[in-house]
Amino acid sequence: MMYYFDGIIVVEGKSDVAYLSSFIDALYITTNGYEIPDEEIDFLKHYSKQKKVIVLTDPDDAGECIRNKLSKLEFAYIDIKVNLAKCDKNGKHGIAECDKNELLNVLKEHLSTKETAKGQLTCSDLYRYGITDNEARHNLCKKLHLGICNNKQLLKRLNYLNIKLD
Repeated sequence: MMYYFDGIIVVEGKSDVAYLSSFIDALYITTNGYEIPDEEIDFLKHYSKQKKVIVLTDPDDAGECIRNKLSKLEFAYIDIKVNLAKCDKNGKHGIAECDKNELLNVLKEHLSTKETAKGQLTCSDLYRYGITDNEARHNLCKKLHLGICNNKQLLKRLNYLNIKLD
């Protein structure tokens, strides 16, 4: 069964996104370990007024560092704690190693079984408006506070946030 979160989930890495997105449809932001770029923080601050933000980081030093950094910012978010004993595979601890039912249990009040409405923009729309080169994409992302995006991420963020090209 697929679950839906009408908001943004902050995780540490791509493996967390790959695992979570197999059963939770949401907009994911990765921190890539200890650091989260200023552009991504700007994105979170800007869109936390419209969407819920969940911080779901590993129970380790990097996860603690990210949670501490985000807790000093002035935007509302939910810091989810998971049971470390249920987040272990082959001696590795983290979100990607968590039991699916444990994650669903801690996230249950934020999830829905109904798909959330999203925009319908396509790659063709980006090409038609000339937003596919690095400079144009960067300028659009900066203007709309979308953080750091490649074309695929830009399209996903535009659609999840229901931003229209007009």
